[in-house]
Formats: sequence, structure tokens, C-alpha cells
Amino acid sequence: MRIQSGIIEQSPELAHIQESLNGILNENVLCTIATVNRDGLPHAKTAYFAADDDLNAYILTPPKTRHGQNIDQNHYVAMTVFDSRQEWGSPHRGAQLFGPCHQSYGQELEQ
Repeated sequence: MRIQSGIIEQSPELAHIQESLNGILNENVLCTIATVNRDGLPHAKTAYFAADDDLNAYILTPPKTRHGQNIDQNHYVAMTVFDSRQEWGSPHRGAQLFGPCHQSYGQELEQ
């Protein structure tokens, strides 16, 4: 499934942040995905992910999982990425992404 960030489309003046965010995304392989079910109840799941240079994140998950079904009903998700080994008191690096998520097919997966 693809989580479309859209930071550049939303705010071109924030494009300089993209390099920093790409660094965080490229340095990590685990994320937390938050979804909401049809009753409005939250669900969070740890998942492996990959990201492209446009800040789109890709998670591999079966559509029949709880979060897969939630995404099918409500396409908006929240995602956090950070290195959990960061020491207390040091500068912390992490990213929070929000946006629509949809199932990917064909050429989109080959990229």
C-alpha cells in the first residue's frame, strides 16, 4: 500500500525540508501506521516500509488485516518513523507523515 505524502504539492516553500525527511526515512525500516475503523476506534501497527524521494511511503500488508480493512474504509492514515535507539537528552530525529493511502499495483510497485 502507498501512503502519499504530498508535502511539495501542499507547500512548495517547504521543499527544503524534503532532504531532511528523506534522510530519516532512508535510515529506518520500521514505522507505526495508525488507522481508524468504521466505528471511529483507532488502531496502530508496526510495519516495515520503504520510501521514495517524493516522500511517498510503501508498506507491504495483506488487505485482509485489521489495518488493511481500515484503510479500505478510510484512506487516511498517520505514520511515524524514528530510530528507537536514540539516547535520552540528545536531539531527537523522527518524522510524522499524514495522508491518503491506497493499494498499489503494476508499475507503481516496480518503481
